[in-house]
Amino acid sequence: MPRLPIDIQISPADVTSTTRIDGWGFDDAQDSPLRNLQHRTRLPGGFWELTFNLFMTQAEYTEWRLNRGFSRLKMIEAATKVIWEGRLEAIKKDPTGWGGNFIFRGYWRSFTDNVDEVNRTETGITMMKQIRDAVNTLNASQLSASDTNITAVVAAVNIDRSDLGKSAWKLITEQLATIDDDSGNPVDIAVWEDREVYYTSRNPTSIDWSVFIDAGVLSFAPNFDLADMFNSVDGRYTTTLTTGYSTNAASVTKFAITREREVGSVQLDSAGATAARDLFLAARKDGLQVADSLVVNRIFDSNGVEGSLCRVRAGEVVKIQDFLTRTQDVGSATPNGINTFVIEETTCSHRAGSAELTMRIGGVSNDLGSILRRNGVT
Repeated sequence: MPRLPIDIQISPADVTSTTRIDGWGFDDAQDSPLRNLQHRTRLPGGFWELTFNLFMTQAEYTEWRLNRGFSRLKMIEAATKVIWEGRLEAIKKDPTGWGGNFIFRGYWRSFTDNVDEVNRTETGITMMKQIRDAVNTLNASQLSASDTNITAVVAAVNIDRSDLGKSAWKLITEQLATIDDDSGNPVDIAVWEDREVYYTSRNPTSIDWSVFIDAGVLSFAPNFDLADMFNSVDGRYTTTLTTGYSTNAASVTKFAITREREVGSVQLDSAGATAARDLFLAARKDGLQVADSLVVNRIFDSNGVEGSLCRVRAGEVVKIQDFLTRTQDVGSATPNGINTFVIEETTCSHRAGSAELTMRIGGVSNDLGSILRRNGVT
């Protein structure tokens, strides 16, 4: 679809200021003075990075270089939709002239401003609020004080800060973001519009975007490997006991071969080993597909209307509607690693008449530990 009107607003570093000190507007009919404009979203993180090349006079370069560090950028599409916001953190001068490559990073970077040295044992919600509030204590109002989207239910998180000197962002990425919620769902941490912190469970119930191999998919190359197909599985528990093999007859008939695997651990009891066996069999009986990226130049919203590529963001669900559609997949928003994925990272290239979106897609991990956590078996 044609690129919708884009307005890029530059404001001072002071987050309380609404003054516009610079900016640009453009659409498909009016090209942008910004070259190689692209923005990224990512989990964990949110609005991740925005970059462009801009050439200017010596005086303009001097102003940017000396006086606009941490200035704020907001990119708005069609006058209402914020598709990226963040702060200026780097300028790489062009070697042959005035201007260069400008690098803005999202407000997740506020978590890198302070060192967090507090040992905590709290619920996940309480801990996320404490970490955010510590950022705002150091630099007032850097992040929104809203608790609306701090919702992931994690009963108890123990943060050991014996390794001192790390930023709050290190605490988040190395510890808090790695702990699933109490239902076994992954937890996503991001900073989105208006610098609001999101701490949410990844449990999608709807499809946000649809794409079609024959209508806009530029690159999608999944690898299907039957070395990871197992259709007869035994579950071990204690050091000597097993549940006995469970075999999927349909898979054996389909492939005309039986492949065995034993799963489980000495920590499981009989019920846990049975659950582990059955879950592993369900995940592996048809083989394993691995795909890490999807590149498109067309995308469609939940109503089937072609949408703007650069509104797509990490954490949303994309479905390839015409790829290996099975009966159980029709209308399902459950990520399956085959044709339905949680988007973990996006890169949108803003080129007049030829915008392009690259998505890093979250596959479904089918190792035993991940299968058990997703299904609440411990």
